[in-house]
Amino acid sequence: MGEIRAGVWSLPLMLNGDSGFSANSKPITGAIDVPITTTHDESNEGFEYFYRAMSTKEYLSTGGFLQQKRDQNGNYRGEGPFVTNRLEYAERALNGFSKRDKYDLIVQYTTQLGTTNLLNSISLPHGPGITGAYSEMLGLPIKKVELGGTNYGFYGSNVNIFNIRLIGPPIPIRYK
Repeated sequence: MGEIRAGVWSLPLMLNGDSGFSANSKPITGAIDVPITTTHDESNEGFEYFYRAMSTKEYLSTGGFLQQKRDQNGNYRGEGPFVTNRLEYAERALNGFSKRDKYDLIVQYTTQLGTTNLLNSISLPHGPGITGAYSEMLGLPIKKVELGGTNYGFYGSNVNIFNIRLIGPPIPIRYK
């Protein structure tokens, strides 16, 4: 797993590409090499872990951080990124819920203790009338219960609610 450094990372530091990946990594071929850890370590009880299935292309463009796509006019478009605290759910997504999914990577996020409680307390319940635009307008994530657990969706700039809870950079842990 990547090295955890003392103190909370600031968002500008996280976004500048500083990684601290471990030596037991294999690169993804692409525009740049992306180290992949072959195992993940959740033994530190002072943190919480979340996961996301994503494409290598998206990882290379975002560094794995949550971002929502914008159209040419700068408006947010499409579904915002979702994270889960269930590795088995991310693995199911990696193997494709549908043929249109282009996921080939699982990213692990190490977050501050209490992140799940925070997200449960501020997230809007998934359901009729709770759209990405509504979530974006209120600045709150959406909580979606599915397949026996909870996933959290972030729209617009509310991706920062999750990104600022990170202890280190997102770490790729699985590659298909």
